[in-house]
Order: sequence, then C-alpha cells, then structure tokens
Amino acid sequence: MTTVSLKIESGATQSTPPKGFRSWLTFWEAQRGKHAAECEAFGCDREVTEAGRVIKVGKEDGVYILPLCDRCSSQANTRIFKAWDKDLVMLTPEPEAVT
Repeated sequence: MTTVSLKIESGATQSTPPKGFRSWLTFWEAQRGKHAAECEAFGCDREVTEAGRVIKVGKEDGVYILPLCDRCSSQANTRIFKAWDKDLVMLTPEPEAVT
C-alpha cells in the first residue's frame, strides 16, 4: 500500500457537499462503501467527526475527501500529515449521489 503526504485544502470549510449528500462524510462513506469510524491521519486514533477536503503535497492533481477528527481537520494548511492513498476519494466536479 502507498502512503501520501496531505494537507487540508485552503478554504475547505466554506464548501458544501455534493447534491444528495448531507455532509462530506456521508459522501465519502457512499463512495467507499464503508462506515468511517477512526481518523485516517497516521498517528491519530480519535473518532471521526467529519470528512476533510485534502490535497496531496507536491502534486496538484485534485482535491480529495478523507475522514478526519476535529483536531486534524482544524489544522488547515498548517500541518502536513500522512494517510493511505487507498482511503482517499477524489472529488470530481459533479459527484453523483449513490442510491
């Protein structure tokens, strides 16, 4: 498995989830097909409170969604952290709701 270095996307708290989803976390869970329970940032085992919009450090290839705890998600652009690449959900311009 591959790890990636990430940071919270600047201005991410002002974004709204895609149509058909009540939160970024429900979007991530629908796309991954599983329930998020623990923060996905390496070294953190706190309970997930939301899914953050993250970007890969050194790669401008898009915005991703990742389940995070309140502490990790509040460090917008101030801290680089690692996570598994497989846990990222790429955000496309118009994601479709899973029914």
